[in-house]
Amino acid sequence: MPLPDIKSHSAKNEEGAKLLVPMSSPFLDLDPAGFGLSAELSADIRELDAVLGEILDAQEGREVAECARSLVGVDSDATAVPEDPAQIKRIARAFTVLFQLINAAEQKEIVRVNRARRGKRHNESIAEAIHTLKAKGRSADEVEALLNRLWICPTLTAHPTEARRRVVLDKILEITMALADKESGGAPNLRGPLGLQGRSHDAIRVALTELWQTDEMRQTSLTVPEEVRNALYFFERTILDVVPWLCEDLERALTEHYPDRRWKAPRLISYRSWVGGDRDGNPNVTPEITWQTLLDQRETVLNHYIEALDRLRWDLTNSVKLVPVTDEFEAQLRHDLSEVRLSEFELSRYSQERYVLKIRAMIERLRASMARVAALRQGLTLGSSIAYDAASEFLADLESMQRSLSANRGECIAEHSDLDRLIRKVKVFGFSLAALDVRQHSEEHLKAVSAMLAAAGVTDRYGDLDEPEKVELLSRELLNPRPLVSADFALPEPIRNVMETFRVIRRAKQELSADTIESYVISMTHGASDVLEVLLLAKEAGLFRVGAGNKIESDLDVAPLFETIEDLQGCGRLMASLYRLPVYRLHLEGRRASAGRSQALQEVMLGYSDSSKDGGYLAANWALYKAQRDLAAASREAGIGLRLFHGRGGTVGRGGGRANRAILSQPSGSFSGQIRFTEQGEVVSFRYGLR
Repeated sequence: MPLPDIKSHSAKNEEGAKLLVPMSSPFLDLDPAGFGLSAELSADIRELDAVLGEILDAQEGREVAECARSLVGVDSDATAVPEDPAQIKRIARAFTVLFQLINAAEQKEIVRVNRARRGKRHNESIAEAIHTLKAKGRSADEVEALLNRLWICPTLTAHPTEARRRVVLDKILEITMALADKESGGAPNLRGPLGLQGRSHDAIRVALTELWQTDEMRQTSLTVPEEVRNALYFFERTILDVVPWLCEDLERALTEHYPDRRWKAPRLISYRSWVGGDRDGNPNVTPEITWQTLLDQRETVLNHYIEALDRLRWDLTNSVKLVPVTDEFEAQLRHDLSEVRLSEFELSRYSQERYVLKIRAMIERLRASMARVAALRQGLTLGSSIAYDAASEFLADLESMQRSLSANRGECIAEHSDLDRLIRKVKVFGFSLAALDVRQHSEEHLKAVSAMLAAAGVTDRYGDLDEPEKVELLSRELLNPRPLVSADFALPEPIRNVMETFRVIRRAKQELSADTIESYVISMTHGASDVLEVLLLAKEAGLFRVGAGNKIESDLDVAPLFETIEDLQGCGRLMASLYRLPVYRLHLEGRRASAGRSQALQEVMLGYSDSSKDGGYLAANWALYKAQRDLAAASREAGIGLRLFHGRGGTVGRGGGRANRAILSQPSGSFSGQIRFTEQGEVVSFRYGLR
């Protein structure tokens, strides 16, 4: 396929209007079609190559492109590579930007290909999965039971392999969207000017110029609060909106293959985060940082709900002059209006639009909830009679509205509008957005427990005990109702931080919600004592409570992380020994009751990156396979449910690759329907940068 005539393209758009594009040459004069790429992707890459050439000529002079062309052998007569380090840096940066642009074009191509498949069954889609179940003779009841077992939990981590700034990601997204604007195929665009298609080239040039003039790297090291904001960016940009789409896709597929049943997708997916909670190897993740992270997440999701309601009020303008509301809804609204102060103007203007009044009252209640968060940031407790105490209250208001619409000839609004999507969001994200995991190294727990046992006069040589002696001592202390030390006991600084982290978890569960932090991950778990030590520290903070008859109330899942070859080889035996301990069985049963589970459940994390470093890629993968088999056998024998948490990265050496193939390759019996996996570094921006 010949290259486009850059001169003529840059002179006129589709309507012949003159564009502000100087005559120039492409950066590398790429020919993607010669490498078997699709015509659409090839055209996008050629355009990006051409625009980059224009920008480089305008910003740096032609020498940068000439040197780059020489390096890749495009132009053997071009200027030799300069010795000036600054010029070499500019050339390297030009290549970096080109690779980022090609990645952006690839993301857009993935969307184009998926959209081209619409109406057709294709592998790896939700529709194909449901079709396969139907083809295998599964009944609607069996499929529903299967779906109710599923729980999928991607977990965002703070691994700094994604070094690009948020503003850089934004500009690349603008370029991707401009490429997409070109593909309307002549269809009328009702959201922009008449010449929108012809202006996409200019839009790419503007965004690429801004990108070239923007520092890609930060001038200072990334702080933990900045890492938190980066993670929240992807929730705001993509995740909050896409989760309802997945539910709708599932319901469409179910309705197509099982039309005799009215389907409502269960909560299949949840998100969690390590950002602001992972303190293993990062001393900057302090208890205060973890607390502020929880408040940031709450503030983000509350603000998202306020904005969603503000849009919804312009949709639900149904008038009681034309269609009634249910008695239930009317009674709730009257109660709200007796508690929430709305202006006389609003009450009069929207007196017939009862849903609008309800939404206005709900917005005020959410704002009061936001005020509580602001007070907690300052160490205050702000009482408010109108603030929502829990996401369940907010959800009840939304569902009451939905029932009223359905009962009054508004079924299509109730089930296919932004109201339904907002209800789905609240069910998945609640007021916490994403439960925050806490992770810490086992050595830190050993130090803290040793100091506290010594201070309590139990033993001053805990660290010298062998493993059976540690387990016996810890089991005995866990069933002792008294704390080891008083809450105001002066612990040394590193140990105080370990203990304060557990107190922050307790505070979050009391002042925010029980689902803010649900799992505590122990790095480098080598023995059963490493798990029991965490429970003992949780007991000191009031997260593990001993009642009459040794009945345990436990508020925290404890997840051992096995990451060396040796630990992977022995993890099945270790978990079997834990399951045999009466105190640990009591913990699992107490956790089952507090979490409302039908079965006692153990979460186990497997480390892909560190195991590869420890034993090499092949040995690590074989050890991981056998570990999953052994863990499943130990849990099955003990009658304990197993949830595997896969610490996979983006690269093959960190366990990266196709997630579906990784799931299918698990040993038989190791997958119960619940799965967690990490989303790390640059993988996050690639998967979640584009809705």
